[in-house]
Amino acid sequence: MIGERLYPWEEHYIAAILETDNAKLAERVGTADAAIASRRNELAMDHGGTPEEQHALSDARRGLTVLKTERCDEPSGGGGKQSTDGGHQPVG
Repeated sequence: MIGERLYPWEEHYIAAILETDNAKLAERVGTADAAIASRRNELAMDHGGTPEEQHALSDARRGLTVLKTERCDEPSGGGGKQSTDGGHQPVG
């Protein structure tokens, strides 16, 4: 992306994916999600945009979904992955 023109919504997306402070992450993701949804609505009422932007919007939406799953849905900020053994640890 260096040297490339960004779509206006991409600034919000990049801010979300680069956010390292978990306390700010949900807000960044929400802002990016809203910007992407707004642009999709604009394009739906207009000419549909370029195939490149449509592809970038889809990729960004998938990226935010992963980010939400991995980092925003963490109950304790511990990595976003749940144990497959039901939370039980071996005794002994």
